[in-house]
Amino acid sequence: MLDTSAQKSIDNLKKILTNEDMTFNEQTTKHFLILPFLTSLGYDITDPNVLKHEFKPANLRGNNDKVDYALDLGDFKIIIEAKPLNTNIKRHYHQLQKYYNSTPEVQLGIITDGRNYHFFTDFYYENLMDIEPFYSLDVLNLTDYDFYFLNLLSYTKISANSIREATEEIIFRDKLLTSFKKTLEELPPEFIKLVVKDFYPHAVTKKVIEKATAIAKQVGANRLDLSIIDESIIMSNERVEQLDSPTTVPAEEVAPETPADSEVKEDKPAEKEPEVSAPQSAEPETKLVEIETTPPPTKRLSLRKGERVSLTMEDPPLTKLKVGLGWDVSSQQGTEFDLDVHVFLLNENQKVPKEEFFIFYNNPQSPDGSTNLLKDSRTAGNNTETVFVELDKVSSEVEKIVFIVTIYDALTREQNFSMVNNVFIRMTNAETGEEMFQFDLANGGGPETCLIVGEIYRYNEDWKFTAVGNGYQSDIQQLCTNFGVQLA
Repeated sequence: MLDTSAQKSIDNLKKILTNEDMTFNEQTTKHFLILPFLTSLGYDITDPNVLKHEFKPANLRGNNDKVDYALDLGDFKIIIEAKPLNTNIKRHYHQLQKYYNSTPEVQLGIITDGRNYHFFTDFYYENLMDIEPFYSLDVLNLTDYDFYFLNLLSYTKISANSIREATEEIIFRDKLLTSFKKTLEELPPEFIKLVVKDFYPHAVTKKVIEKATAIAKQVGANRLDLSIIDESIIMSNERVEQLDSPTTVPAEEVAPETPADSEVKEDKPAEKEPEVSAPQSAEPETKLVEIETTPPPTKRLSLRKGERVSLTMEDPPLTKLKVGLGWDVSSQQGTEFDLDVHVFLLNENQKVPKEEFFIFYNNPQSPDGSTNLLKDSRTAGNNTETVFVELDKVSSEVEKIVFIVTIYDALTREQNFSMVNNVFIRMTNAETGEEMFQFDLANGGGPETCLIVGEIYRYNEDWKFTAVGNGYQSDIQQLCTNFGVQLA
């Protein structure tokens, strides 16, 4: 918990926020709300070596590209973007992202209107700010956990390590609760197999799993009282939802929604989220138990953002893949508009084992022969590129294959994904030609110039696919640096 003086400072902020006689623009918000908030956490706002005003990231060229505050804490920085009270700060995530991605020493990014604080880090990809905040709080409605979190951020307690630990704790808590609830509701085959193996003395076959699932549904195993889990999930999501309905919202379009179910970045990322297996055909089991069977799909499975599907655990295994990535250009603004596909094969440290594992138009094949990008024709009307992947050829050093779409020369041409519609990634069985599943991103992107569309990754002895759909204001140079590739 915060000390007594800090508690008094917070109480004073609450009085200011509820004073109807005061009006706030950005400057008064900074002076009466944000700076006192930093003071309550023990930061000396009068020391220019600690608090830097109008901090300019070194990698940004524009004269006006300055973040309002930067806390300089030696080996790392915290940047803070300020907005007037009652601003819908979600609309300005992209602005903070631009500053964050251009400042490698940043460990924490904050955007605030003096009442709502949203906290960001680069949990999923190093030096790329996450799409969603890992934590948020409302000064007028602080909980015990909020005070615990703020204590971790206080000047005497904060460190790069404490930020990372707090991020992991919060993300693990929220994702695990969501995963537990979904698992108990849906009873996925992986879960049933794990439970059955604990008591069943024979081989756990597909038919055994189907029978056990049917019995579990009959006895109501998927109807457990989940109210406690529901309440915990609601509490951890409430803060983000509150931001969508501020006291006063500018009459402007809100930025597109981003997923709450992005993958937790760990050596084995899939272990942090529930898995979704591709549809399988099933045969009737026994007359003693009626089993609902699902015939093979007549059309491909449509994925939602954050969903996962198994690839090599299918029968037969899906090991030879044709990956199609496509899009429609909605506005060319009088200049040529071109998008490129890039593929990074990453090891457990989220780096390429060597630079040849970065696949693009000048290096279309990985050194292990597993991944091949077809030559980009760059012809009018051809807005689909294809990557062939043979999973049984992937090097043992590779843990993840990341599919990215970038806008060629976006900064010079002043182009971004608000000008692009219908971005998709489609997975086809390269041996049979059957389309297995597709992930369609929502139309009407924002200022992003790069999209991580999807990932294939190892999960124990399986390969799985995740529908990602995260956008960044980054160019290919920065992505290459993050993934360990040095461009000439």
